Amino acid sequence: MKLDLIMNWLANNQEIVVWVATISFIAFIASLLMMPWVLVRLPVDYFLVNDSASLVTRRSIKQLLVFALKNIVGVLLLVLGILMLFLPGPGLLAILIGLVLTNLPGKKRLIAKLLQTPTILVPINRLRESKGRAPFVIKKDG
Repeated sequence: MKLDLIMNWLANNQEIVVWVATISFIAFIASLLMMPWVLVRLPVDYFLVNDSASLVTRRSIKQLLVFALKNIVGVLLLVLGILMLFLPGPGLLAILIGLVLTNLPGKKRLIAKLLQTPTILVPINRLRESKGRAPFVIKKDG
């Protein structure tokens, strides 16, 4: 019964389905291209630095625009990443990129917790080393 409702909705809303699939595909490609670029450019101690100080400093208009644009893109990637958990695409990857780009309180602590997982940290550090960058220094819990 529910499957019939879903199939009917999909058949009646093909244009929406095509748009969602297209946006999902574009987000997938963008996240694949952006993740290595972002990860290689972060400093080795990025996850050890306190992230509350960066919000307090005075900024020029250009810095504020970059700050706003970076956070808008980060939030967009977070939302797309959450959607991609249910749609085709690398949801966790988009969420990780979105977290890196935003200035949310406690984000570095959350990302550092995620990076303590060897299946995540080892490939990232391998990528950084292949580009001539030192591996991330992560504070271990405990």
